[in-house]
Amino acid sequence: EIYYIRLLSFLNVKFIANSKDISNLFFDNVKIKADIVIPPFMNASELNKKLSAKSKDKKNKKIFFTLTRLVERKNIKNVIYALSKINTIDFVYYIAGSGPCLDSLKKTINELGLEEKIQLLGRVSEEQKENLLLNTDLFILPSLFDIKDGSIEGYGIVYIEANAFGIPVISGNTGGITEAVIDGKTGFHSDGSVESIYNSILKAIDHDFDGEYIITHALKHDYSVQSELLHTLGIK
Repeated sequence: EIYYIRLLSFLNVKFIANSKDISNLFFDNVKIKADIVIPPFMNASELNKKLSAKSKDKKNKKIFFTLTRLVERKNIKNVIYALSKINTIDFVYYIAGSGPCLDSLKKTINELGLEEKIQLLGRVSEEQKENLLLNTDLFILPSLFDIKDGSIEGYGIVYIEANAFGIPVISGNTGGITEAVIDGKTGFHSDGSVESIYNSILKAIDHDFDGEYIITHALKHDYSVQSELLHTLGIK
């Protein structure tokens, strides 16, 4: 694989990384620098338009939400353990997605007696996802770096989707996540431990986030803005 990458470099093929961290990993492994670092594109402006449908009524419960493939690296079990320690906030936590950890997560929820507070939704449609985001107070996904498999978040577009709805996030602190999520501004980084997730959630609930700043950050990832950037760089 390294041979083919170097051959492509010789043929003057440009390499584009979706974060500085991935660019650095690329260089560490093949000793070739990425030509350009550009965050992922998404329909941030279209998602943001849906905010007009958001209810202005105050809710009795805080709504927490996760949307992800249910694998160990996504670290959802530690989120569940962290939430089991919270007794000062009335909340409901929705977990959307499927994967090999589904049964294990269900078992953990039952063992902790959190069936009424934590709901596993399975796969959801785009419409269901948007409806959930419209009612969410905090998006939670403290992903880890799986060193054994070399699996890491290259960026984290799902955090930007949540931000497009003005929602702050709890994220991990590895890979491109630290560029997707601005610590203290669009959410909080966590090292993924139960204690760190617990503290991050409590801190986020009490923090006075600037919703407009969060949305502006998301809109920087809109297709239209990225198209202009590509044109400027002479790629398009």
